[in-house]
Amino acid sequence: MHTLRTWFKPALAGTLFCFSLAHHLLNLWEWPGIWILTGLAVLYPLCVGAAVFIFGLHARVLATLPRRVLALYVLTALLAGLFITWRTDRIPQSYQSLTITPQVGQIALVEIKNNGIPLPIENTTLATGWQQQDSFFLASAEATPLQFTFQSPAGQPISLLFVTSPQGGTAQVTLNQRNLQVNLFSEQHGQTTLRLTADYRGLPGQAFRLFLLAANLFTFTAIGFLLLILQQIGQKTISPAPLPATVHRRNLLLLSVTGLCVYAFNALTVPLIINPDSHSLLQGSFHFIQHGNLDGVSMYRGPGTTFLFAPLLMLFGNNAWAIKNFLHFLAFACLFPAYRLGWQLSGSANIALLAGCLAVFSPDLMSYASVVMSDVPNVFFVLTFLTLLISALQEIKAKWVFSALLTGAFAVLLRSENISMLAIGIVWLVASTGYAWKQEGQPNHRRLLTLGLAILTATLPILWWSAHNQRVHGFFGMSNYQGEVLYDGWVYYGDALGTPFSNTNSPAIQTLQQAIAAHPIEITDAKGIPTGWEIYPAMLAAGYTPTETFELMAAAARDSILAQPERAIEILFHKYQRGLTPGLQPLPTYPLPGEDGFGQIWYDEYFYQATPNLPAWIALRRQIDAVLRVHYPRLYPGWVLFTLLTLFLSFFRTPWKIWSAYTLITASRILLPLTISVAFWRYTLAGWLPAQITALTCLWVMYYGWRQFISRNDPTIQP
Repeated sequence: MHTLRTWFKPALAGTLFCFSLAHHLLNLWEWPGIWILTGLAVLYPLCVGAAVFIFGLHARVLATLPRRVLALYVLTALLAGLFITWRTDRIPQSYQSLTITPQVGQIALVEIKNNGIPLPIENTTLATGWQQQDSFFLASAEATPLQFTFQSPAGQPISLLFVTSPQGGTAQVTLNQRNLQVNLFSEQHGQTTLRLTADYRGLPGQAFRLFLLAANLFTFTAIGFLLLILQQIGQKTISPAPLPATVHRRNLLLLSVTGLCVYAFNALTVPLIINPDSHSLLQGSFHFIQHGNLDGVSMYRGPGTTFLFAPLLMLFGNNAWAIKNFLHFLAFACLFPAYRLGWQLSGSANIALLAGCLAVFSPDLMSYASVVMSDVPNVFFVLTFLTLLISALQEIKAKWVFSALLTGAFAVLLRSENISMLAIGIVWLVASTGYAWKQEGQPNHRRLLTLGLAILTATLPILWWSAHNQRVHGFFGMSNYQGEVLYDGWVYYGDALGTPFSNTNSPAIQTLQQAIAAHPIEITDAKGIPTGWEIYPAMLAAGYTPTETFELMAAAARDSILAQPERAIEILFHKYQRGLTPGLQPLPTYPLPGEDGFGQIWYDEYFYQATPNLPAWIALRRQIDAVLRVHYPRLYPGWVLFTLLTLFLSFFRTPWKIWSAYTLITASRILLPLTISVAFWRYTLAGWLPAQITALTCLWVMYYGWRQFISRNDPTIQP
């Protein structure tokens, strides 16, 4: 009996692991029967053996785990398992054999639906002697039975619609091995539906699906729980030792030389690009040079890019190389906060070096370093804010608190959505100070004064620009076009997917449609669906102010979401899937000999730039771009989803005040733009580098956690 109890739990766990992994990794349940048995013969012993091995170690670890930590990990893993099971739910299909045999009287069949989709039955019915009459197929008792073979997901409905009448008879319906009688006699003409459920290879379909769901839930929950334990063991096992400054200087020198080579190559092969969004970013700089004030800054953009670009334009005029070299310098400089983040989060010089390499070889930074946009500056200031915030949370000193919050404030002036990042940083600094007050038993007046002055100093630029917008544009805030962003991210994006999402009963949408009808607009979308910015001129022509227009767009998005919440969830995850798929900005290179523009000076609306004569480098750059365009998107789903998983797991690391702030800010820079707006990979860039640094750190910690987990020494897990 003791042996049975010893083996029962790992055997059950191994069985559930086997069924789930076979489904998700191999799609085993849709293979031919002989291959299913072969796959199980190989996979099942491996899964049970792994379960026995892990269970033997698991009991030793759980004995050292405090109950409250155990409860937290179990609950977290269960919630994560439920979510992953829901999002990865895929029902295996199997072949169904359906036969309709007329027995007595007249049989009239209208349609057969497989999982809600009508089957093409016309050719089969006519070939077996059934006659088509109006919208149904008619047969007598002597007619040949109808036979259909089709694939259907296990446990899903199969429905047959018949006509009932005074001439109606009876028929036998056989689905696989199940026989049912259907009586079609009725004193009045009507219809009746026979509802069946698809089997899975002779097993009850619903039962098989429930078992598979249970296996998936157990597997994902167990994996999440194991990862949390490995992370906890790993971070307690690692004891970072102080390193001599020469190690960091050597690593930074190596990264700097490599980065200079990479970005010099990038600058000499790709021209400065002006895209449609560049105009609103440059207009403030040119207005400032001409008039000496910021009234020309677009109300849709903050003054951050004006502060960055205007001095360059004043010094170098309209020479494109000034802006281009500055953007390349910021992209190159990202390696320094990335390296520091890697060191702060891991205490390992090797991880810090890899984090710096992520910045140096980032395809996104290399692409957007040649485009007049705010993406590269935004990545730099977000990375800098994160590393300074960690230092401020470690010790509330004036130099760290002021530098972190002022960096965050400038990031808000650069992009208004960064205000959530700054808010998280302020809340965590205040909470950390309050917790230290509680621990020490008395307030530290110097620390409180430092934090208060830093928050005030960081808030003043934001209030100043909000007041500027009130004076110049008539609204108080960093920007007022959030309604257009919401409209594009939900109404336009939802309708563009093919199934109408916009709520036509919404007064806001009706107002927008009336304005379009009265003032026709140009629609660029191939499906004929207008974006918010395409509707905007019609609203102004109809007499609405910009603020009223954006409020109506926000109301239109809100009404559409509330009208179809289930559809809204589908759209949200579609945006996540599409927006989290890496994609490169399509960039032209400088021309090669014989191509148009070779050896000439290029002019556009803002700049002029000479074209370098480096045919070998330019040809190499084109080859690199061709490879990246094919392979870079393949980081999704594997590396991208793993990175998000490690971000979620790291929320539970210690010291919690640092990791929780870091993971929340990073996640907000990735998911918040995709939630609000349309799905573009570009919107995630500010959080993508910090998230990858988290993944490297998590892999390193779990490696040490696994080594300790399987060692003979008892791991010590502290609460």
